[in-house]
Amino acid sequence: WIEGHREGRRVAWQLTGRIQQSMHEGLERVKSIGQEPQPWDERWMVLYLSLPESHRGVRSRLYKALRWAGFGTPTPGLWINPHSRRVDETRRILERFGISDRAYVFSGHPVKAGQDLETIVRSAWDHDEILAIYDRLLERFGRIDPGTDRDMFAAHFALVHEWQQIPFIDPALPKELLF
Repeated sequence: WIEGHREGRRVAWQLTGRIQQSMHEGLERVKSIGQEPQPWDERWMVLYLSLPESHRGVRSRLYKALRWAGFGTPTPGLWINPHSRRVDETRRILERFGISDRAYVFSGHPVKAGQDLETIVRSAWDHDEILAIYDRLLERFGRIDPGTDRDMFAAHFALVHEWQQIPFIDPALPKELLF
């Protein structure tokens, strides 16, 4: 996460390029919450991934990164994402975890065969849980009235912390997929 380099007798420390990129992406994702989304092109990114038992230690971090990128998993090994423009982010995730050679990634439009879109979306993301999280945020922060600057800072800090977790929970589905 941090790398050092010498400047004369001193050592200067800075965030690695990967962490800087990750922080930039995170900031952009958090800032985009609540903004008017771009029109959906109705394209999906589909990722099939099967990891052997030897990759068990990586799974949790990998799955967290995929959820951050907007992926949901309707069935084990299959990940779907309505944000087909995030292919570069997906590529970076696969490379970071060293699993590009195990991943099959496609992008395209769904066809009317097999399960309907609503069933697929409901099995990939838990809408009720997402709504419950927003309800808890509103309950906790909706009527807050800090009396002092210190209380205001504490409330702001707590709200920002909670808000930064939203992209891990809410994939920001296009409105056409909110069934």
